[in-house]
Amino acid sequence: MIFRGAKAPELPFSSVESKDPEDLWTYLESLRKQGLDSLAIPHNQNASNGLMYDWIDSKGQLIDETYAARRALNEPVSEITQNKGTSETHPALSPNDELASFEIFDYLLAAPQKSKVHGSYVREAYARGLVLEERTGANPYKFGVIGSTDFHSGTSTSSEEAYGGNLDGIDPKASGSAAASDRTADLLGSQRVLFGSGGLAGVWAEQNTREAIYDALRRKEVFATSGTRLKFRFFGGWSYGRGLVDGGDWVKVAYAQGVPMGSDLPARPGAAKAPRFVAWAVKDADGANLDRLQVVKVWVKGQKHHEKVFEVAQSGGRKPDASGKVRPVGSTVDLETATYTNDIGAVELATVWEDPEFDPASPAVYYLRVVEIPT
Repeated sequence: MIFRGAKAPELPFSSVESKDPEDLWTYLESLRKQGLDSLAIPHNQNASNGLMYDWIDSKGQLIDETYAARRALNEPVSEITQNKGTSETHPALSPNDELASFEIFDYLLAAPQKSKVHGSYVREAYARGLVLEERTGANPYKFGVIGSTDFHSGTSTSSEEAYGGNLDGIDPKASGSAAASDRTADLLGSQRVLFGSGGLAGVWAEQNTREAIYDALRRKEVFATSGTRLKFRFFGGWSYGRGLVDGGDWVKVAYAQGVPMGSDLPARPGAAKAPRFVAWAVKDADGANLDRLQVVKVWVKGQKHHEKVFEVAQSGGRKPDASGKVRPVGSTVDLETATYTNDIGAVELATVWEDPEFDPASPAVYYLRVVEIPT
């Protein structure tokens, strides 16, 4: 939970009071009436056994408009990656997505068994939300995404190089004790292999204040990384010029002529053929160069949802082939020394992309995915 300002209730709402999310929302709504605005961020969906983005509420009833509207209000952001796996999608849900297996952890945390795939991943949730909006008039799964950790200690180890295991996110190099590192390995066992470093939340806020950052979370102008500090922007509109990103003031123009990530597209002008999207990314100053930019589209037609990954910008002058695939960027990784070089890839990628398969009769969600070179 995140509060807009520095004031918060004396006591938190916990699972001791209730394990039903609807009761948490009632608590948040009561605080809001007292002038304390806050939001809740769902966590570890990949291990939710299909409960996180279900078709039903916690009482087993089909989601209705009231539930959908309350969830959208109280949970405008969802976690998409953390050290216990990525919750974007799964190979069983997205068999045509070559990156669907990235950092998959699909086990229940309390038992050595698989977590149900359907209902546990963000991309499918976007599709289900569109279906539910058509059925009920409200979309419970219209959310932005962030990355985070799950160390239970307040630490935020996001660098793989500084990650010694899941327990408290201990950095062996900073612990000052070889024994501390050994103890981490002993306690974790196989989980040391299954888990990774934490993700990071990116927030486009006007100021570095609690209020401005909270407002950006509330309007969903946020993004997630799997641990590196790259930056990216994504705008949507109907009249962006093809050469927009070549201008020095393109961000200002993108805001003026469209909307940023997390928003609904403006109403379509009669003359507009399809929406255009501005996609931009710059590498982590201390990290890997960029491989490519992808736009993931999820849409609904006839109560059935579909998805497609579009390759919209690539480093090294590569272009998609006739099937839309892009050849691999290559790899400079030396497995013997566990090193890589940054002599492939790009420092920055930017483009204006138009959906070539747009159908105004099919509700859709678009999001940007940025891929780094192998490290």
